[in-house]
Amino acid sequence: MQVTAADVVKSVFVAVWLPFALVLGIAERLFTGRKDVVSLVPLSIKRAAVSRLNVESILSSPRFRSVGHELCEKVERKGLLGYWISQGSLSSRTTPSECDAVLLYIHGGAYVLGHPLMNVVQLLRISELMSSKGLSISTFSLSYDLAPESTFPRPFEQALAAYRYLLEEAHIKPEKIVICGESAGGHLALTLLHKLADQQIPKPGGAALLFPWVDLSNSGDSFNRNRKNDVLQRHELDRAVHWTCGDDGRKTFADIFDYSTPKSKSYWRGVLPAKTWVGVGSHDLFYDSIEDFVEYAREDGCVVEYDIFEGKTHGYPVMLDVLSRKRYLQLSPEQDVGALMQGAGMIAKVLLNLLED
Repeated sequence: MQVTAADVVKSVFVAVWLPFALVLGIAERLFTGRKDVVSLVPLSIKRAAVSRLNVESILSSPRFRSVGHELCEKVERKGLLGYWISQGSLSSRTTPSECDAVLLYIHGGAYVLGHPLMNVVQLLRISELMSSKGLSISTFSLSYDLAPESTFPRPFEQALAAYRYLLEEAHIKPEKIVICGESAGGHLALTLLHKLADQQIPKPGGAALLFPWVDLSNSGDSFNRNRKNDVLQRHELDRAVHWTCGDDGRKTFADIFDYSTPKSKSYWRGVLPAKTWVGVGSHDLFYDSIEDFVEYAREDGCVVEYDIFEGKTHGYPVMLDVLSRKRYLQLSPEQDVGALMQGAGMIAKVLLNLLED
């Protein structure tokens, strides 16, 4: 990967503008009582802040410099863009079709933010942990177009193209695939599963949904109950929905707009894979809608493991590793990670459970 002059300009812009905007936001909160600390930050700057500007330094870090040239391999086809974060054990590259499992990872960001490499450190640590348990895993991270420049159904088409790529070009058996989506990526994962069922394409072996955005109407009591606890802001979510699917989104995309309401009998049995895991913090705005989704899926006969992280906000356990990434990257491959990267450890355990026979 090459760092361009534009990357440098963006990184400097982020370094200067983002802290300034956050200071303004904090001042606004202190003197006006408003909670939306980052609302002053333009969308373009938020995007730059979560972009892949530091991937080059990650791959050249002590932890990964010996194998960095084999990681984050870009895949670009008509209608498809993504990255093979890793292919098999980090110490021994393996063709994805020969691995024990393939993770199709879908990032979050309310359909307006995010990048397929924004959580690359955590995904690489997950690969290490799976290898330590004797399982080889490949991770394909999807890139999908963001709003307002792009709207529904474009992300659905790109997710379906990625799944078809895994089946038809990478020759991966569907039962080896685990779809993992976080937040908006969780909604996109569910929509992909919906499309697979609709088109009678073989389902994956499992799904892991991290704090999924299951209800785009942003309703539910937890939106009021947790409004002072969570990092999310309802008005920003509503704006993202408007950008993504317009004023008539609930009507135009009625079948995928809200997964927290009752569906037809046996709907979830036809959509969800043999095993599904869902995790959410009790202080998440999405908490109640996720509870409803899990309840309806279980009533339909689906196997859904459900973890509630008491007192945690939206983004847990993904955000748990943010503060420890720098120290982790300074370790050599042989050094013990200790208590670092605990979020990756939690997600790895989830994947191990999903892959058990």
